Amino acid sequence: MDDLVREELPNGTRRLFARDAQGGEAGFAVIEPGRPGQPAMVEVQVRPEHRSCGLGGRLVRAALDEAGPGAYLWDHENSPASQAIVRRNGLVPVRTLCQMRRWLAYPPLPEPVFPDGVSVRQYQGPQDDEELLRVNNAAFDWHPEQGGWSIEKLRERLAQPWVDPAGIFLARDEQDRLIGFHWTRTHPQTQTEHKLGEVYVLGVDPACHCKGLGKALTLVGLRHLRDQGLAQAKLYVEQTNAPALATYRGLGFTVHAQDVAYVRG
Repeated sequence: MDDLVREELPNGTRRLFARDAQGGEAGFAVIEPGRPGQPAMVEVQVRPEHRSCGLGGRLVRAALDEAGPGAYLWDHENSPASQAIVRRNGLVPVRTLCQMRRWLAYPPLPEPVFPDGVSVRQYQGPQDDEELLRVNNAAFDWHPEQGGWSIEKLRERLAQPWVDPAGIFLARDEQDRLIGFHWTRTHPQTQTEHKLGEVYVLGVDPACHCKGLGKALTLVGLRHLRDQGLAQAKLYVEQTNAPALATYRGLGFTVHAQDVAYVRG
């Protein structure tokens, strides 16, 4: 196996990869820089035919060295092989994301009930961006990936080919001020997954004290995904976010999988 090759990608992201004897890519690590005060994020993948030869551990060590102190290594598999790498490298878990799912046909999705004076409409374009950014950053000021966005980052995300403006729902108060939003996403069918909807981002302005707004916005998005012909939806929530977990369980979601972030001990 050749030495690891380093590649610079846009927005400060770096990539390390290894080639096999035929010049093909055997495995890679992606390092995403953290915003100020937040850790970098590392993800590693090794092609099945190149596993069990130490490449995964080598990529993990090299990527964590390059990412710097406190970097998170995300494990999306929790497989025996990935757990062996965790143990051998003295990594400790610091964060767990629960992937939750529910079928959209049953149990039936109730009608959303919004607080008095709150109206909902779909995203209409760049004129909504500043308010969307304000609520996002207020709702996720604690979040390593979703918080601290710039207007450029928001617009870059909105420009992605998978984004459907009709699937972004904005809740406004009587003064026409944005107080919450639900951004949905549709994932295409793959070899291992059917077509799947997602509660991509759900944010409520913490200055808003409208009880039930988050639940109502969730239902609006889920009903939209159902009406697009999707059979199932997923979402991700921090394992430590007990109120959100309770809300989603009350809406029929159950835990499907867990992603765990590790750091060096």
